Amino acid sequence: MLRIIKYLFLLASPLAGMAQSATRPAAPVVALAAEPAPKLVVDPPLPESLTAGRVVIQYYAENMRIVPVYGAGALDVSPRLGHIHVTVDDLPWHWADGSNEPLIVNGLTPGPHNILIELADPTHKVVDRKTVSFVIPATTGGHMHDHGSATPVNTEHTTGKTARAVRGPAPVVPLSSEPPATLTVYQPLADQLALGRVIVQYKAENLRILPAFGPAALDVSPRIGHIHVTVDGGPWRWADASNEPVIIVGMKAGPHTILVELVDPTHKTITQQSISFIVPAVNTSHH
Repeated sequence: MLRIIKYLFLLASPLAGMAQSATRPAAPVVALAAEPAPKLVVDPPLPESLTAGRVVIQYYAENMRIVPVYGAGALDVSPRLGHIHVTVDDLPWHWADGSNEPLIVNGLTPGPHNILIELADPTHKVVDRKTVSFVIPATTGGHMHDHGSATPVNTEHTTGKTARAVRGPAPVVPLSSEPPATLTVYQPLADQLALGRVIVQYKAENLRILPAFGPAALDVSPRIGHIHVTVDGGPWRWADASNEPVIIVGMKAGPHTILVELVDPTHKTITQQSISFIVPAVNTSHH
């Protein structure tokens, strides 16, 4: 419950509120049964980013707060909580995102693509969904040809450590004296992997994971950044600034690899780590 309260508090901050609805969500005093049905609103990719080959999709949920809280116990929390599932180009697997920040995908090949965004409750049950179809313009000699197009379509603890080690360097520490950023990526949780669900935890040291982007953010102290995630050596990756575990559901049985890159606010890689694992052959429902 303390975790839930923590995230509800964070939602009041400017960073966490960037992707909130223009209208306020249901007040905490409203009984769950009296809340209207949740609704997902998805915008087309930002045109200026699309022409540069980067897909940035903004979204918000009405009558549901996007937070990284999971499990059946969270179903009785009011206001209603949830997260999104993201599927690219009809792949059989998807990832879960509870950051409430714009969706960012890099490295898609030129041509038509579609991204399915599903609004899901804390048990991963889908309550609404939208598909965005768009075209990544071709490039020749560094120049873009075709400005691209996009259309949204309805479809369905730490002990024995200093405060600096836990919280990062204090804001008064100059960037030049901060130690290098490091990344540790752990193997998927075994109990969840046995169920066909890939949950990968990671830890960044000397860098705070925050949804802040652009050259100006390079001068922020303490150092900030985010991660890029690539599955099975694919040509594209997604950006994640939630600082929560990577969750992927629906990967086929067999060997897989996940590359996690720690990057700065301009998406430049600082360090990276790849993990390999095997998804067992089990019968599990696809959420």
